[in-house]
Amino acid sequence: MKKLFRIVVVGILASFTIWLFLEGSLLFAPSILAFLREPKLLFGSKTDSSKIYAIGDSFTYGMGMTPDKAYPKLLEKKLTAEFPDKKIEVLNYGRPSHGLAYAYYTIKQLHETKKDQNATYLILGGWNVSDYDFARFDKQNSLKFTDKIKLFLNNFRTFRFIKSWLLFKKIYYPYGNEDYVPPFWAKTNYDFDKYQKIDLDYLEKIAVYSKKNRLKIYFLNYPQNPPPANPYTDLEVNHFMFSTKKITNRDYIIKNRDENEIAINSIIRFICEKYNFSLIDLNKAFAKSTYDSKELFQIDYYHPSEKGDEVIADAIFNFLEKK
Repeated sequence: MKKLFRIVVVGILASFTIWLFLEGSLLFAPSILAFLREPKLLFGSKTDSSKIYAIGDSFTYGMGMTPDKAYPKLLEKKLTAEFPDKKIEVLNYGRPSHGLAYAYYTIKQLHETKKDQNATYLILGGWNVSDYDFARFDKQNSLKFTDKIKLFLNNFRTFRFIKSWLLFKKIYYPYGNEDYVPPFWAKTNYDFDKYQKIDLDYLEKIAVYSKKNRLKIYFLNYPQNPPPANPYTDLEVNHFMFSTKKITNRDYIIKNRDENEIAINSIIRFICEKYNFSLIDLNKAFAKSTYDSKELFQIDYYHPSEKGDEVIADAIFNFLEKK
């Protein structure tokens, strides 16, 4: 009996130790990968340089390409060539699968620790709203016990990792001869209305904080590429991947949006107009590009290709050059 008890105790302790290791690994993995991609974030940048902080998700990170092909590095090369007498650094704070909560707290951290009033912030975010964001939104707007449990479980990265992996293995969308597999950060709590409200709330926080602290901040929008033909949406790639509910124009919370404008772009434009921020219109830059749209996007329909990031760098460079 004592031997069995010891085996059970050792098994529980071993399982707990393994869980702690996995939880810690998943906690630090994004930052470690980001530092490896952009060593300046770890070892420090030049103290006397003009800083441009590119903050966002995988669009900024340069998902699917080497760091030198991502738009922040391309932009830095263009600015350095145009202004050789100035020390200009574009630091890539892109984090794959991260949303506007990350952008908001990163802006605050950079401003309050670096204390660089001359820094420029480029913000491209809102595509991702995580299960944790949805769970927190539900808890704030509901007294249901199940919503509190959902938020508690979503605090643990191992839970989110396993859930995403199971969904990744299970769900795909067959269209013709093509099987479309959702990305790894699967959103099982996805809801189109909540998705928009969460993004609007965080963009409001970013705008208010930036105005209060007089930050030099410019918003970017997302280059749009429609999903494959499906019965649920003509525009929203996120909705195509994570929902089987049909949406119409009535479901968009920004009522003065262009009929061909995706939800997050309409919210970004709304915030820019409300708070008088400049918008660098990447979607328009893609539409005006001489490249064919198939050359501008990767095979997942939404991440820009290397040529797409060239277009992004050119659009930002042309905007900043005028400034």
